[in-house]
Amino acid sequence: YTDALQVVRAVTASVGSTPVILYSGGCVTARWLRSVDFGNAFACMKWITAPNTQEVDEIWTVLLNANDTVASAGPVLSTAGQQFRLISEFDVARTRNAFLLVVSYPTTVAIVDFDIVSGAVTNKGSGERVHYSADDSRIIFRSPHLAAGDYVSSLDPATGLITRLTKKGSFNATDARP
Repeated sequence: YTDALQVVRAVTASVGSTPVILYSGGCVTARWLRSVDFGNAFACMKWITAPNTQEVDEIWTVLLNANDTVASAGPVLSTAGQQFRLISEFDVARTRNAFLLVVSYPTTVAIVDFDIVSGAVTNKGSGERVHYSADDSRIIFRSPHLAAGDYVSSLDPATGLITRLTKKGSFNATDARP
């Protein structure tokens, strides 16, 4: 978990266990990466602000050694090199090395898929509270805020087909069952 000081900590599932600091480099929204490719690693968001410049949002990967201490850490995606300027949330794919992001372009908010290996950015439409399904075959999301309520929908990334899963209502977080 990430605490109020932007420190990433791990806690075992045992009741009463003590949290251990994994990374204190100013991260929020930590997500574990696929161990088959990255080993003991997670991704997190960082906000970089330099004097007299626009905020830059970055997604970092933090590789840990067997003792859960940092072996390396650095950005894999930065808004400084993209057309979008803000990353408001992200999820990690479960079957491939990709991130699902909600980003802000100058005139719209969009869902984008970011391939970690190739660096390819693919627009997937508009929405928020995004998550991949267990097999990455669907993207679950909440409609961009609409008058008098939102929908929770499912997007097929291969075809672009959107299926509404709920009636219009008030929804907070969404997720897909693993």
